[in-house]
Amino acid sequence: TYSPGLPIIMAAVKFVAGHCAVFLISPVCGALLVLMTFLIGRQLGSSLVGLVGAWFVATSPTVLDMGIITMSDVPFAALWASSFWLLLRGSVSSAFGAGLLTALAILVRTNLAPLVAVPWLWLAYLAWRAGGDTRRRRVTQLPAFTVGVLPGPLAVAVLNAHWYGSPFRSGYGHLHDLYSIARIPQNVRNYTLWLFETQTFLFFAGVAALFLPLRRLWLYLEDRSIVVAFAAFAFGVWAQYLVWEVFDSAAYLRFLVP
Repeated sequence: TYSPGLPIIMAAVKFVAGHCAVFLISPVCGALLVLMTFLIGRQLGSSLVGLVGAWFVATSPTVLDMGIITMSDVPFAALWASSFWLLLRGSVSSAFGAGLLTALAILVRTNLAPLVAVPWLWLAYLAWRAGGDTRRRRVTQLPAFTVGVLPGPLAVAVLNAHWYGSPFRSGYGHLHDLYSIARIPQNVRNYTLWLFETQTFLFFAGVAALFLPLRRLWLYLEDRSIVVAFAAFAFGVWAQYLVWEVFDSAAYLRFLVP
């Protein structure tokens, strides 16, 4: 029933380093998530912001909890954080590398594959507004990222067709059973309460800042379009789990780690 990405990673690690090494995947990915958070902040122009962000990630109860459990939440978040860091570096090769990491993220958490639209549209926007030699490089980044991403959905389609008889079926069941708009009110209450109890009000201050790309809040950014991309990504994750099943424990904040 599980998305194929993490089991494939586990099998590869076990083949190379033995059975016990499998249980290092989540801790290593937790460390990678903290590091990438710092590097994203530094790439945006502020090592201090990166350090503060990394501290919040490293001390998050949800990250600490899931960082020692062999599940896909922390590896998925680490892959996406690494992908965004590479995209921010601005080269064609880094865009291709970001695409490959995104492809692996799709294998790890297939239901969130639509999030690929966020960095793709952001790259398209950068290409559209750029000029001169910069425009040529930006335009080339877009196909490089796309080519890197393609193996992810193609592999999922092939595996689903092999296991379940159709590229559009998964081990989780039918879409109409997984998603329901009627669940939104209860999930909004649950996630809001759990976030406030475990992450404090500072979490909501961070979310508010994402949806207010004002210069006074983002003094160190030359281009604040990335703030819009981050907001779209964060909201895209949350929106999908608002219509997902209703759970009764703050442990399910793990869905929001990305």
